[in-house]
Amino acid sequence: MELNERLNYESLLELCREYKEDIKARKKLPGVLGNRKVRYIDQEGHFGYTQFGDFYFTSMGVMMLITTDNDLTWYHMPDEMCGTLYSTVPVFYAGIETGFKDDLRREIYTGDVVKLTRQYGDYTLMVRHMKGSKFPSLMADNHDIIFQEGDSYHIVGNVFYDILAEHLDIFDLYYYTGHNSIFIYTHTDEQLKAELEKMAKAPFFKERPKKVERHPLCHDESIPAYKAKPEDTMIVFCSDTDDNIDPEDESTFPEAYIDYAPQGLENLHSFCIPINLSDPDFDELKKDVDEILDRAHYCIEQTFVVLDYKKSIGNSKITKALDELFRPVHDYNLHNVVLPFRVVNETFW
Repeated sequence: MELNERLNYESLLELCREYKEDIKARKKLPGVLGNRKVRYIDQEGHFGYTQFGDFYFTSMGVMMLITTDNDLTWYHMPDEMCGTLYSTVPVFYAGIETGFKDDLRREIYTGDVVKLTRQYGDYTLMVRHMKGSKFPSLMADNHDIIFQEGDSYHIVGNVFYDILAEHLDIFDLYYYTGHNSIFIYTHTDEQLKAELEKMAKAPFFKERPKKVERHPLCHDESIPAYKAKPEDTMIVFCSDTDDNIDPEDESTFPEAYIDYAPQGLENLHSFCIPINLSDPDFDELKKDVDEILDRAHYCIEQTFVVLDYKKSIGNSKITKALDELFRPVHDYNLHNVVLPFRVVNETFW
């Protein structure tokens, strides 16, 4: 099947299944769709655009965006395709670039409502690209009007309105394309006007997804920032000791390099990363930190708080190297890993 015959939702599902392992491995794949953009609606209700290889679909037809975008990673939902620190975010599929532009030079996508002008009259209908067809068309009653038949095009809106939150669990494209029926079946002028007004304002929700509560991404005792909770997991560096640890003898415990511990928290949950300050093995330390970040990326309901260690370690070279181990938190926007403000300020800003 030629590329132009696969520019539709059904073919996208097939292509994503075909390239599943390549997508998971984060290979560059935009050429599979001829660099055409695919449109989506995020959980804040905004249009976004991506390319093939940066998304896939669940078995329930829901589009999952693979991203590091700071505004989107708050909605990360890990699944079997989450093999890296990229976030996998459920969004609403909203069409594919057709390759045509309207009279204002705007890209036309499937799902747009377009007024097509030609010699024998005007038609205002939804754009679609039927499977197996080489060209996009306007969806009429029992036939389609091929784009090549038009002299000019003007986007008047799109069909992605009254969006349902439940479509993040089981997507139903036909719920949205069904809005095109206003142009086909009997209606009053008032009904048509009301629907056209909705199309012009789209996208917008009928049932909004649950909004994610955002929080500061760093903690510090001297500034307004994230306040650790008893259920949080603390990440600390400690001395690397071969001594046998006696649970009833604190003198056998490894030394924890903690400059500041959140007040009022008892029975702290923690990951302790051992480090030999006289001869630190940074390759091994990176493995330990990466393992914790991977765990955090899957345990999205848990918050992991890195406790500062600069003063306790007392070695600027080692401290700087440890700070760098947490760079993926910044680069991938991992919002459930909270760093000391000092690390964010000195390393990433």
